[in-house]
Amino acid sequence: MRRLCTIAFFVTLLVPLLFAEDNETCLSCHGQNIEGVPQVDSNALGDSVHRGNACVSCHVEAAEIPHPSNPQSKLSRARVPETCGKCHKNVRSAYEKSVHGKAARAGIREAPVCTDCHGEHTIRSVKDPASSAYVGAITKTCIGCHESEKIASKFHLPTDRFKTYRDSYHGLAATGGDLHVANCASCHGWHDVLPSQDAQSSVNQRNLPQTCGKCHSGVRSQLLQGKIHGGKTAEKHFLIRWVKLFYLILIPVLIGGMLVHNSADYIRKAFFRSGRGPAVPAHELTVLRMSLNERIQHGLLLAAFITLAYSGFALKFPDLWWALPFKLAGGEALRKGVHRWTALIFVLAGVFHLAYMAGTRRGRFLLRRRLLPKVRDLFDPFRHLFYNLGWRGRRPSLAYPSYVEKMEYLTLFWGSVIMILTGSLLVFNDLTLKHFPMWASELATLVHYYEAILACLSVLVWHFYWTIFDPDVYPMNMSWLTGFLKLRPKDRPPE
Repeated sequence: MRRLCTIAFFVTLLVPLLFAEDNETCLSCHGQNIEGVPQVDSNALGDSVHRGNACVSCHVEAAEIPHPSNPQSKLSRARVPETCGKCHKNVRSAYEKSVHGKAARAGIREAPVCTDCHGEHTIRSVKDPASSAYVGAITKTCIGCHESEKIASKFHLPTDRFKTYRDSYHGLAATGGDLHVANCASCHGWHDVLPSQDAQSSVNQRNLPQTCGKCHSGVRSQLLQGKIHGGKTAEKHFLIRWVKLFYLILIPVLIGGMLVHNSADYIRKAFFRSGRGPAVPAHELTVLRMSLNERIQHGLLLAAFITLAYSGFALKFPDLWWALPFKLAGGEALRKGVHRWTALIFVLAGVFHLAYMAGTRRGRFLLRRRLLPKVRDLFDPFRHLFYNLGWRGRRPSLAYPSYVEKMEYLTLFWGSVIMILTGSLLVFNDLTLKHFPMWASELATLVHYYEAILACLSVLVWHFYWTIFDPDVYPMNMSWLTGFLKLRPKDRPPE
Protein backbone atom coordinates (compact mmCIF):
# COMPACT_ATOMS: atom_id res chain seq x y z
CA MET A 1 0.00 0.00 0.00
CA ARG A 2 2.86 2.39 0.89
CA ARG A 3 4.52 1.64 -2.43
CA LEU A 4 1.32 2.41 -4.30
CA CYS A 5 0.99 5.73 -2.47
CA THR A 6 4.58 6.66 -3.41
CA ILE A 7 3.93 5.86 -7.05
CA ALA A 8 0.71 7.86 -6.97
CA PHE A 9 2.53 10.87 -5.45
CA PHE A 10 5.20 10.71 -8.12
CA VAL A 11 2.67 10.50 -10.91
CA THR A 12 0.38 13.25 -9.62
CA LEU A 13 3.01 15.76 -8.57
CA LEU A 14 6.52 15.23 -9.95
CA VAL A 15 5.61 14.04 -13.42
CA PRO A 16 3.61 17.21 -14.21
CA LEU A 17 6.55 19.20 -12.93
CA LEU A 18 9.08 17.34 -15.05
CA PHE A 19 7.10 17.90 -18.23
CA ALA A 20 5.68 21.32 -17.43
CA GLU A 21 6.26 23.97 -20.08
CA ASP A 22 5.78 26.79 -17.57
CA ASN A 23 5.99 27.27 -13.83
CA GLU A 24 2.32 27.67 -13.01
CA THR A 25 2.23 24.44 -11.02
CA CYS A 26 5.08 25.59 -8.75
CA LEU A 27 3.77 29.10 -8.42
CA SER A 28 0.34 27.82 -7.40
CA CYS A 29 1.96 27.34 -3.98
CA HIS A 30 5.25 29.29 -4.04
CA GLY A 31 3.68 32.27 -5.71
CA GLN A 32 0.94 32.57 -3.08
CA ASN A 33 1.14 33.90 0.43
CA ILE A 34 0.97 30.50 2.15
CA GLU A 35 2.41 30.22 5.63
CA GLY A 36 5.47 27.99 5.84
CA VAL A 37 5.98 27.85 2.06
CA PRO A 38 9.03 29.70 0.61
CA GLN A 39 7.75 32.53 -1.56
CA VAL A 40 8.94 33.45 -5.04
CA ASP A 41 8.07 36.82 -6.54
CA SER A 42 6.32 35.82 -9.72
CA ASN A 43 6.73 39.29 -11.21
CA ALA A 44 10.49 39.24 -10.59
CA LEU A 45 10.67 35.73 -11.99
CA GLY A 46 8.88 36.96 -15.10
CA ASP A 47 11.56 39.61 -15.62
CA SER A 48 14.37 37.09 -15.19
CA VAL A 49 16.51 35.99 -18.11
CA HIS A 50 15.49 32.42 -17.16
CA ARG A 51 11.77 33.12 -17.29
CA GLY A 52 11.35 30.55 -20.08
CA ASN A 53 13.01 27.78 -18.06
CA ALA A 54 10.99 25.44 -15.89
CA CYS A 55 11.70 25.37 -12.15
CA VAL A 56 12.51 21.67 -12.35
CA SER A 57 15.59 22.29 -14.49
CA CYS A 58 17.36 23.69 -11.44
CA HIS A 59 15.47 22.24 -8.48
CA VAL A 60 14.67 18.59 -9.28
CA GLU A 61 17.38 16.00 -8.64
CA ALA A 62 16.61 12.31 -9.32
CA ALA A 63 12.86 12.83 -9.11
CA GLU A 64 13.25 14.63 -5.78
CA ILE A 65 13.31 18.24 -4.70
CA PRO A 66 15.79 18.38 -1.83
CA HIS A 67 16.04 21.58 0.16
CA PRO A 68 18.97 23.82 -0.91
CA SER A 69 20.53 23.29 2.53
CA ASN A 70 20.81 19.60 1.68
CA PRO A 71 24.29 18.86 0.22
CA GLN A 72 22.57 16.62 -2.36
CA SER A 73 20.52 19.52 -3.70
CA LYS A 74 21.48 20.91 -7.07
CA LEU A 75 21.16 24.33 -5.45
CA SER A 76 23.31 23.66 -2.42
CA ARG A 77 26.07 26.25 -2.28
CA ALA A 78 28.76 23.77 -3.26
CA ARG A 79 26.82 22.57 -6.31
CA VAL A 80 25.54 25.89 -7.68
CA PRO A 81 28.49 26.28 -10.13
CA GLU A 82 27.87 22.74 -11.36
CA THR A 83 24.15 23.37 -11.83
CA CYS A 84 24.61 26.64 -13.67
CA GLY A 85 27.53 25.18 -15.61
CA LYS A 86 25.30 22.61 -17.33
CA CYS A 87 24.10 25.43 -19.55
CA HIS A 88 27.00 27.88 -19.15
CA LYS A 89 29.90 25.50 -19.81
CA ASN A 90 32.47 28.11 -20.88
CA VAL A 91 31.68 30.28 -17.88
CA ARG A 92 31.99 27.33 -15.52
CA SER A 93 35.41 26.46 -16.92
CA ALA A 94 36.69 30.00 -16.39
CA TYR A 95 35.14 30.23 -12.94
CA GLU A 96 36.68 26.98 -11.74
CA LYS A 97 40.16 28.29 -12.59
CA SER A 98 39.55 31.60 -10.85
CA VAL A 99 40.45 32.52 -7.28
CA HIS A 100 36.76 32.44 -6.43
CA GLY A 101 36.18 28.99 -7.92
CA LYS A 102 39.21 27.49 -6.20
CA ALA A 103 38.10 28.93 -2.87
CA ALA A 104 34.57 27.61 -3.34
CA ARG A 105 35.86 24.08 -4.11
CA ALA A 106 38.00 24.30 -0.98
CA GLY A 107 34.83 24.71 1.06
CA ILE A 108 35.23 28.41 1.90
CA ARG A 109 31.67 29.59 2.41
CA GLU A 110 32.53 33.24 1.84
CA ALA A 111 33.73 32.52 -1.70
CA PRO A 112 31.16 33.87 -4.19
CA VAL A 113 29.27 31.45 -6.41
CA CYS A 114 27.02 32.24 -9.36
CA THR A 115 24.01 33.28 -7.28
CA ASP A 116 26.01 35.70 -5.13
CA CYS A 117 26.76 37.91 -8.11
CA HIS A 118 23.83 37.22 -10.44
CA GLY A 119 20.99 36.54 -8.02
CA GLU A 120 18.69 33.52 -7.81
CA HIS A 121 15.18 33.81 -9.21
CA THR A 122 15.79 37.39 -10.34
CA ILE A 123 18.74 36.73 -12.65
CA ARG A 124 18.70 39.32 -15.41
CA SER A 125 20.72 39.78 -18.55
CA VAL A 126 24.03 41.53 -17.96
CA LYS A 127 22.81 44.13 -20.46
CA ASP A 128 19.81 44.92 -18.24
CA PRO A 129 20.47 48.01 -16.05
CA ALA A 130 18.58 46.25 -13.24
CA SER A 131 21.05 43.36 -13.21
CA SER A 132 23.55 43.15 -10.37
CA ALA A 133 26.14 42.17 -13.01
CA TYR A 134 25.35 45.14 -15.25
CA VAL A 135 28.38 47.25 -16.17
CA GLY A 136 27.05 50.12 -14.07
CA ALA A 137 26.37 47.93 -11.04
CA ILE A 138 29.24 45.44 -11.00
CA THR A 139 31.44 47.59 -8.77
CA LYS A 140 28.71 47.72 -6.13
CA THR A 141 28.34 43.94 -6.39
CA CYS A 142 32.08 43.37 -5.95
CA ILE A 143 32.43 45.66 -2.94
CA GLY A 144 29.68 43.73 -1.20
CA CYS A 145 32.44 41.27 -0.27
CA HIS A 146 35.60 43.27 -0.75
CA GLU A 147 34.44 46.08 1.52
CA SER A 148 33.26 43.65 4.18
CA GLU A 149 35.38 44.12 7.28
CA LYS A 150 34.67 40.55 8.36
CA ILE A 151 35.80 39.01 5.05
CA ALA A 152 38.77 41.36 4.65
CA SER A 153 40.13 40.63 8.12
CA LYS A 154 39.53 36.88 7.86
CA PHE A 155 41.31 36.48 4.52
CA HIS A 156 43.78 39.37 4.87
CA LEU A 157 42.39 41.27 1.90
CA PRO A 158 43.34 44.94 1.29
CA THR A 159 40.67 47.29 2.58
CA ASP A 160 41.36 50.37 0.47
CA ARG A 161 40.68 49.06 -3.02
CA PHE A 162 37.26 50.62 -3.43
CA LYS A 163 38.35 53.95 -1.94
CA THR A 164 41.37 54.24 -4.20
CA TYR A 165 39.25 53.23 -7.21
CA ARG A 166 36.52 55.71 -6.27
CA ASP A 167 39.07 58.53 -5.96
CA SER A 168 40.55 57.81 -9.39
CA TYR A 169 39.16 59.26 -12.61
CA HIS A 170 37.60 55.87 -13.43
CA GLY A 171 35.73 55.79 -10.12
CA LEU A 172 34.67 59.44 -10.22
CA ALA A 173 33.44 59.16 -13.80
CA ALA A 174 31.56 55.93 -12.98
CA THR A 175 29.87 57.65 -10.04
CA GLY A 176 28.86 60.40 -12.46
CA GLY A 177 27.17 57.82 -14.68
CA ASP A 178 29.83 57.04 -17.28
CA LEU A 179 29.40 53.39 -18.33
CA HIS A 180 32.49 53.34 -20.55
CA VAL A 181 35.19 53.83 -17.94
CA ALA A 182 36.92 50.89 -16.30
CA ASN A 183 35.14 49.07 -13.49
CA CYS A 184 36.27 46.09 -11.39
CA ALA A 185 35.51 43.55 -14.09
CA SER A 186 37.11 45.60 -16.87
CA CYS A 187 40.52 45.00 -15.35
CA HIS A 188 40.16 41.93 -13.13
CA GLY A 189 37.84 39.94 -15.37
CA TRP A 190 34.35 38.64 -14.78
CA HIS A 191 34.46 34.91 -14.12
CA ASP A 192 38.21 34.42 -14.53
CA VAL A 193 39.42 36.61 -11.64
CA LEU A 194 42.95 35.66 -10.61
CA PRO A 195 45.21 37.09 -7.90
CA SER A 196 47.62 39.74 -9.15
CA GLN A 197 50.59 37.49 -8.28
CA ASP A 198 49.41 34.91 -10.80
CA ALA A 199 51.29 35.22 -14.10
CA GLN A 200 48.00 34.62 -15.96
CA SER A 201 46.15 37.40 -14.13
CA SER A 202 45.03 40.35 -16.21
CA VAL A 203 46.22 42.65 -13.40
CA ASN A 204 49.63 41.06 -13.04
CA GLN A 205 52.11 43.89 -13.56
CA ARG A 206 53.57 42.31 -16.69
CA ASN A 207 50.10 42.02 -18.21
CA LEU A 208 48.98 45.57 -17.45
CA PRO A 209 50.03 47.01 -20.83
CA GLN A 210 47.68 44.54 -22.55
CA THR A 211 44.88 45.03 -20.03
CA CYS A 212 45.02 48.82 -20.03
CA GLY A 213 45.71 48.78 -23.76
CA LYS A 214 42.16 47.59 -24.38
CA CYS A 215 41.05 51.16 -23.71
CA HIS A 216 44.32 53.12 -23.89
CA SER A 217 46.03 52.08 -27.08
CA GLY A 218 49.79 52.25 -27.23
CA VAL A 219 50.54 52.06 -23.50
CA ARG A 220 53.88 50.49 -22.68
CA SER A 221 55.83 49.11 -19.79
CA GLN A 222 55.73 52.49 -17.99
CA LEU A 223 52.67 51.10 -16.24
CA LEU A 224 55.02 48.90 -14.25
CA GLN A 225 56.31 52.04 -12.53
CA GLY A 226 53.23 52.75 -10.44
CA LYS A 227 50.23 51.41 -8.60
CA ILE A 228 46.88 51.09 -10.32
CA HIS A 229 44.81 51.77 -7.21
CA GLY A 230 47.23 54.37 -5.89
CA GLY A 231 47.67 52.79 -2.49
CA LYS A 232 48.58 54.71 0.65
CA THR A 233 50.41 58.01 0.39
CA ALA A 234 53.58 56.43 1.79
CA GLU A 235 53.57 53.94 -1.11
CA LYS A 236 53.33 56.56 -3.87
CA HIS A 237 56.15 58.06 -5.89
CA PHE A 238 58.22 60.52 -3.87
CA LEU A 239 57.30 63.39 -6.22
CA ILE A 240 53.61 62.86 -5.52
CA ARG A 241 54.23 62.84 -1.78
CA TRP A 242 56.33 66.00 -1.85
CA VAL A 243 54.05 67.92 -4.21
CA LYS A 244 51.03 67.08 -2.11
CA LEU A 245 52.84 68.24 1.03
CA PHE A 246 53.86 71.43 -0.81
CA TYR A 247 50.25 72.30 -1.65
CA LEU A 248 48.97 71.36 1.80
CA ILE A 249 51.38 73.94 3.20
CA LEU A 250 51.13 76.52 0.41
CA ILE A 251 47.33 76.82 0.26
CA PRO A 252 46.69 77.55 3.98
CA VAL A 253 49.70 79.90 4.23
CA LEU A 254 48.91 81.83 1.05
CA ILE A 255 45.14 82.09 1.52
CA GLY A 256 45.57 82.74 5.24
CA GLY A 257 47.99 85.57 4.45
CA MET A 258 45.47 87.05 2.02
CA LEU A 259 42.75 86.90 4.66
CA VAL A 260 44.90 88.64 7.25
CA HIS A 261 46.02 91.31 4.76
CA ASN A 262 42.53 92.05 3.45
CA SER A 263 40.84 91.89 6.85
CA ALA A 264 43.25 94.49 8.21
CA ASP A 265 42.62 96.68 5.16
CA TYR A 266 38.84 96.39 5.53
CA ILE A 267 38.84 97.16 9.26
CA ARG A 268 41.10 100.17 8.76
CA LYS A 269 38.97 101.62 5.96
CA ALA A 270 35.54 100.74 7.35
CA PHE A 271 35.97 101.59 11.02
CA PHE A 272 38.95 103.92 11.38
CA ARG A 273 38.48 106.60 8.74
CA SER A 274 39.57 109.98 10.02
CA GLY A 275 38.44 112.16 7.19
CA ARG A 276 38.91 112.75 3.51
CA GLY A 277 41.77 114.48 1.85
CA PRO A 278 41.41 117.57 -0.29
CA ALA A 279 38.86 117.48 -3.08
CA VAL A 280 40.02 115.99 -6.36
CA PRO A 281 38.98 117.71 -9.62
CA ALA A 282 36.12 115.94 -11.33
CA HIS A 283 38.14 115.10 -14.45
CA GLU A 284 40.63 113.20 -12.29
CA LEU A 285 38.01 110.97 -10.71
CA THR A 286 37.65 108.73 -13.76
CA VAL A 287 40.44 106.92 -15.61
CA LEU A 288 40.37 104.33 -18.39
CA ARG A 289 41.26 100.98 -16.95
CA MET A 290 40.06 98.47 -19.56
CA SER A 291 39.46 98.98 -23.26
CA LEU A 292 36.59 97.24 -25.02
CA ASN A 293 38.95 94.54 -26.27
CA GLU A 294 40.22 93.95 -22.72
CA ARG A 295 36.68 93.86 -21.30
CA ILE A 296 35.73 91.19 -23.85
CA GLN A 297 38.80 89.19 -22.85
CA HIS A 298 37.91 89.57 -19.19
CA GLY A 299 34.31 88.49 -19.81
CA LEU A 300 35.46 85.42 -21.71
CA LEU A 301 37.91 84.58 -18.93
CA LEU A 302 35.21 85.05 -16.30
CA ALA A 303 32.74 82.74 -18.07
CA ALA A 304 35.39 80.10 -18.78
CA PHE A 305 36.78 80.17 -15.23
CA ILE A 306 33.36 79.70 -13.62
CA THR A 307 32.39 76.92 -16.03
CA LEU A 308 35.69 75.10 -15.59
CA ALA A 309 35.53 75.34 -11.81
CA TYR A 310 31.93 74.12 -11.69
CA SER A 311 32.34 71.26 -14.15
CA GLY A 312 35.70 70.24 -12.66
CA PHE A 313 34.53 70.04 -9.06
CA ALA A 314 31.37 68.27 -10.24
CA LEU A 315 33.67 65.40 -11.27
CA LYS A 316 35.47 65.35 -7.93
CA PHE A 317 32.26 65.53 -5.91
CA PRO A 318 29.58 63.92 -8.12
CA ASP A 319 27.25 63.08 -5.23
CA LEU A 320 26.83 66.64 -3.95
CA TRP A 321 23.60 68.49 -4.69
CA TRP A 322 25.15 71.13 -6.93
CA ALA A 323 26.48 68.43 -9.27
CA LEU A 324 22.95 67.09 -9.79
CA PRO A 325 22.22 69.15 -12.96
CA PHE A 326 24.91 67.25 -14.84
CA LYS A 327 23.46 63.91 -13.73
CA LEU A 328 19.98 64.91 -14.80
CA ALA A 329 21.00 66.47 -18.10
CA GLY A 330 23.42 63.90 -19.44
CA GLY A 331 25.71 62.49 -16.80
CA GLU A 332 29.47 62.27 -17.05
CA ALA A 333 29.49 62.50 -20.84
CA LEU A 334 27.93 65.97 -20.68
CA ARG A 335 30.13 67.12 -17.80
CA LYS A 336 33.29 65.95 -19.55
CA GLY A 337 32.26 67.57 -22.80
CA VAL A 338 31.46 70.89 -21.13
CA HIS A 339 34.74 70.87 -19.21
CA ARG A 340 36.93 70.01 -22.18
CA TRP A 341 35.33 72.38 -24.67
CA THR A 342 35.47 75.19 -22.13
CA ALA A 343 39.13 74.35 -21.51
CA LEU A 344 39.75 74.73 -25.25
CA ILE A 345 38.06 78.14 -25.20
CA PHE A 346 40.21 79.07 -22.18
CA VAL A 347 43.38 78.08 -24.07
CA LEU A 348 42.36 80.03 -27.18
CA ALA A 349 41.55 83.07 -25.05
CA GLY A 350 44.99 82.80 -23.47
CA VAL A 351 46.68 82.61 -26.87
CA PHE A 352 44.72 85.66 -28.03
CA HIS A 353 45.72 87.55 -24.88
CA LEU A 354 49.40 86.80 -25.44
CA ALA A 355 49.10 88.02 -29.02
CA TYR A 356 47.34 91.16 -27.79
CA MET A 357 50.02 91.91 -25.19
CA ALA A 358 52.87 91.31 -27.62
CA GLY A 359 51.34 92.62 -30.85
CA THR A 360 49.54 95.85 -29.89
CA ARG A 361 50.90 99.17 -28.66
CA ARG A 362 48.59 99.27 -25.67
CA GLY A 363 49.41 95.66 -24.78
CA ARG A 364 53.14 96.34 -24.81
CA PHE A 365 52.61 99.49 -22.77
CA LEU A 366 50.58 97.61 -20.14
CA LEU A 367 53.11 94.82 -19.96
CA ARG A 368 56.26 96.95 -19.75
CA ARG A 369 55.08 99.99 -17.83
CA ARG A 370 52.22 98.69 -15.73
CA LEU A 371 52.20 94.97 -15.07
CA LEU A 372 55.82 93.94 -14.77
CA PRO A 373 56.69 93.88 -11.05
CA LYS A 374 59.25 96.25 -9.58
CA VAL A 375 61.41 95.93 -6.50
CA ARG A 376 59.04 98.04 -4.42
CA ASP A 377 56.21 95.57 -5.16
CA LEU A 378 57.99 93.07 -2.90
CA PHE A 379 57.81 95.47 0.07
CA ASP A 380 54.53 97.32 -0.52
CA PRO A 381 52.30 94.47 0.78
CA PHE A 382 54.13 94.58 4.12
CA ARG A 383 54.12 98.39 4.29
CA HIS A 384 50.39 98.40 3.60
CA LEU A 385 49.74 95.67 6.16
CA PHE A 386 51.85 97.42 8.83
CA TYR A 387 49.96 100.65 8.21
CA ASN A 388 46.59 98.93 8.51
CA LEU A 389 47.70 97.25 11.73
CA GLY A 390 48.80 100.59 13.17
CA TRP A 391 52.48 99.72 13.14
CA ARG A 392 53.25 102.40 10.57
CA GLY A 393 52.14 105.98 10.91
CA ARG A 394 52.03 106.97 7.27
CA ARG A 395 49.94 105.35 4.61
CA PRO A 396 52.09 104.08 1.72
CA SER A 397 51.49 105.64 -1.68
CA LEU A 398 50.20 102.98 -4.07
CA ALA A 399 50.12 104.04 -7.69
CA TYR A 400 47.75 102.13 -9.98
CA PRO A 401 48.39 99.37 -10.85
CA SER A 402 49.82 98.44 -7.47
CA TYR A 403 51.02 95.11 -6.13
CA VAL A 404 47.36 94.15 -5.78
CA GLU A 405 46.75 94.05 -9.54
CA LYS A 406 50.23 92.81 -10.40
CA MET A 407 49.93 89.86 -8.01
CA GLU A 408 46.61 88.92 -9.58
CA TYR A 409 47.94 89.10 -13.11
CA LEU A 410 51.11 87.12 -12.47
CA THR A 411 49.34 84.39 -10.45
CA LEU A 412 46.66 84.14 -13.14
CA PHE A 413 49.33 83.68 -15.80
CA TRP A 414 51.33 81.13 -13.81
CA GLY A 415 48.24 79.23 -12.64
CA SER A 416 46.87 79.08 -16.20
CA VAL A 417 50.12 77.60 -17.51
CA ILE A 418 50.05 74.88 -14.82
CA MET A 419 46.38 74.07 -15.37
CA ILE A 420 46.80 73.86 -19.15
CA LEU A 421 49.85 71.61 -18.93
CA THR A 422 48.37 69.22 -16.36
CA GLY A 423 44.98 69.26 -18.07
CA SER A 424 46.60 68.35 -21.38
CA LEU A 425 48.29 65.34 -19.78
CA LEU A 426 44.91 64.19 -18.50
CA VAL A 427 42.93 64.85 -21.68
CA PHE A 428 45.49 63.09 -23.88
CA ASN A 429 45.92 60.26 -21.39
CA ASP A 430 46.78 57.69 -24.05
CA LEU A 431 49.85 59.68 -25.02
CA THR A 432 50.65 60.30 -21.36
CA LEU A 433 50.56 56.58 -20.56
CA LYS A 434 52.56 55.84 -23.70
CA HIS A 435 55.45 58.23 -23.04
CA PHE A 436 55.47 58.75 -19.28
CA PRO A 437 55.41 56.51 -16.20
CA MET A 438 52.00 55.90 -14.70
CA TRP A 439 52.74 58.10 -11.68
CA ALA A 440 53.00 61.09 -14.04
CA SER A 441 49.27 60.88 -14.71
CA GLU A 442 48.54 60.71 -10.99
CA LEU A 443 50.86 63.66 -10.36
CA ALA A 444 49.08 65.69 -13.05
CA THR A 445 45.73 64.87 -11.44
CA LEU A 446 46.99 65.94 -8.03
CA VAL A 447 48.45 69.25 -9.25
CA HIS A 448 45.37 70.01 -11.38
CA TYR A 449 43.09 69.51 -8.38
CA TYR A 450 45.09 71.55 -5.87
CA GLU A 451 45.74 74.33 -8.36
CA ALA A 452 41.98 74.54 -8.96
CA ILE A 453 41.40 74.89 -5.21
CA LEU A 454 44.11 77.54 -4.96
CA ALA A 455 42.74 79.46 -7.94
CA CYS A 456 39.15 79.49 -6.68
CA LEU A 457 40.13 80.51 -3.15
CA SER A 458 42.41 83.25 -4.50
CA VAL A 459 39.58 84.70 -6.58
CA LEU A 460 37.17 84.58 -3.64
CA VAL A 461 39.56 85.98 -1.04
CA TRP A 462 41.75 88.37 -3.07
CA HIS A 463 40.05 89.39 -6.31
CA PHE A 464 36.53 89.67 -4.90
CA TYR A 465 37.73 91.78 -2.00
CA TRP A 466 39.55 94.36 -4.12
CA THR A 467 36.80 94.57 -6.75
CA ILE A 468 33.69 94.22 -4.57
CA PHE A 469 34.14 94.39 -0.81
CA ASP A 470 36.89 97.00 -0.58
CA PRO A 471 35.15 100.02 1.02
CA ASP A 472 36.80 102.29 -1.57
CA VAL A 473 34.99 100.54 -4.45
CA TYR A 474 31.93 98.95 -2.77
CA PRO A 475 29.42 97.81 -4.02
CA MET A 476 31.59 97.01 -7.06
CA ASN A 477 34.35 98.25 -9.27
CA MET A 478 32.37 98.64 -12.50
CA SER A 479 35.36 99.02 -14.81
CA TRP A 480 34.91 95.45 -16.02
CA LEU A 481 31.65 96.65 -17.60
CA THR A 482 32.20 100.36 -18.30
CA GLY A 483 35.97 100.33 -18.78
CA PHE A 484 36.44 103.28 -16.45
CA LEU A 485 37.67 103.32 -12.87
CA LYS A 486 36.39 106.00 -10.51
CA LEU A 487 39.07 107.13 -8.10
CA ARG A 488 38.00 108.38 -4.67
CA PRO A 489 40.00 110.85 -2.61
CA LYS A 490 42.54 109.17 -0.39
CA ASP A 491 41.96 108.97 3.33
CA ARG A 492 44.22 111.08 5.48
CA PRO A 493 46.41 109.10 7.84
CA PRO A 494 45.03 109.10 11.38
CA GLU A 495 46.06 112.01 13.62
